[in-house]
Amino acid sequence: MSIKIDITNDLAKAAAEVDYLNHDIIPKAAKTAINRAVMSMRKESTKLIPKEIRLKPTNLKERYIKLRKAQGSVIAGLVGVISYLDEPTPLLEFVRGSKDPIKMKGIKIKDRKKLRIEIRPGKKFVLRRAFIQKVSSKQVFKRPKGGDNFKKQSAPSVGYIVMHRKLHELIAEEGQRSFQKNFRHELAFRLSQRK
Repeated sequence: MSIKIDITNDLAKAAAEVDYLNHDIIPKAAKTAINRAVMSMRKESTKLIPKEIRLKPTNLKERYIKLRKAQGSVIAGLVGVISYLDEPTPLLEFVRGSKDPIKMKGIKIKDRKKLRIEIRPGKKFVLRRAFIQKVSSKQVFKRPKGGDNFKKQSAPSVGYIVMHRKLHELIAEEGQRSFQKNFRHELAFRLSQRK
């Protein structure tokens, strides 16, 4: 799931009242404004997403949000993109307390350590018959009733949260606001440098 800042629509709005501009500075100003808008959308994402799913802003930036900044100097090709990981989020991210695997062999099921989970902020619950095990990496598994086929547990993807909680609309609005503000600022700055 991704949100795009494409200047072809926004350029007309931002430059409508300044028809006297030198055309060679427009792509430079637009490129800078797009890249700042993409950064602004990431910042807005790290504020909004943790209200819906308990992920730290630094974790979101490192693992779940990717940016593609505008490149080139041709105005028609200037596009900035913010993308959100669309794979299920490992449930291990939401375990409260120790995330280390604990040996439970030989311990009665009722006496085994309970796995406490908090996916939505403030909504904690115990996941029954669940445990942490390291296969290639640490993961949360659930033991089904009367079977040995353990199932890896996960939470909705960050992309799903952004789309289904309507966060993409707020993030896109922030990107548009940032682009408009920075585009005008960049145009004024570049024009002042020519005087």
